[in-house]
Amino acid sequence: MQLSEIVLGCIVFAFAYNFFFIPVNVAPGGFTGFATIINYLTGFPIGVFSAILNIPLFFLNYKFMGKKAFIYGVCTTLLFSALLEIIPVIKLSDDLLLCSVLGGACMGIGAGLVIRGHSTTGGTDLAAQLLSRVFKRFGIGTIIFVLDFIVVLTSGFIFDIQKALYAFIGLYISSRIVDTIQEGVTAAKQLFIISESNSEEIARRIMDKLGRGVTNIDGIGMYSGNSRKVLMSVVSRNEIVNVKEIVQSIDPQAFVIVNDSREIMGRGFTIPMDKNKRS
Repeated sequence: MQLSEIVLGCIVFAFAYNFFFIPVNVAPGGFTGFATIINYLTGFPIGVFSAILNIPLFFLNYKFMGKKAFIYGVCTTLLFSALLEIIPVIKLSDDLLLCSVLGGACMGIGAGLVIRGHSTTGGTDLAAQLLSRVFKRFGIGTIIFVLDFIVVLTSGFIFDIQKALYAFIGLYISSRIVDTIQEGVTAAKQLFIISESNSEEIARRIMDKLGRGVTNIDGIGMYSGNSRKVLMSVVSRNEIVNVKEIVQSIDPQAFVIVNDSREIMGRGFTIPMDKNKRS
């Protein structure tokens, strides 16, 4: 599965550039975005230039990556660079917004699959890891943002500012999709419920009516110094209304915190709920 994810990710990633970004001269950051600018100015092949930029970085990062990660990274980068040259550049639309959105989506899916396959295509991520050892005051995320910003800003001078702004749209969509692929798409809500004297009744109703587990966490109100029972439960998005109704009907004064949970693993979500075993 790991190898198939990497290969599929590289294909989708290459499609993003050859079908959506390159035809309309949009460079959404990264070394491939920079290679797109160089291709526009000189005609130098994008895939070849991308490989030329990336491969030296892998060797510079070798002792920090380890042998396996190094081999995977180099092979993935070479595959991606080759696909950029093999897959034809086809202009599907003149609409910059449409190309930025679809290109960003494809780029995010491709990058997410490659990362989930425990590999990388290099680019600004790899450069940031190297630079973070020199500029220790800045985090890797900050350095990646600065490098991508420089590429997009440069594209604004080479192409035009409007295309640079569209490049930011593609870059943002890509980053969000990568996060979604890595963190999961399970739609769930995490609740913390604090009731003065009705915690047990609220917990019982949630377990009986919704079949969801409830965990009691002992807490202390730091202002009052009084002990509190904090109920923690995770429910599906559709069940959140039912939980609110249960709490309101039992204790309208209860304090309720609702958080989004991106990925939930375990009983009741990734495996069936056993109603006889609730935490």
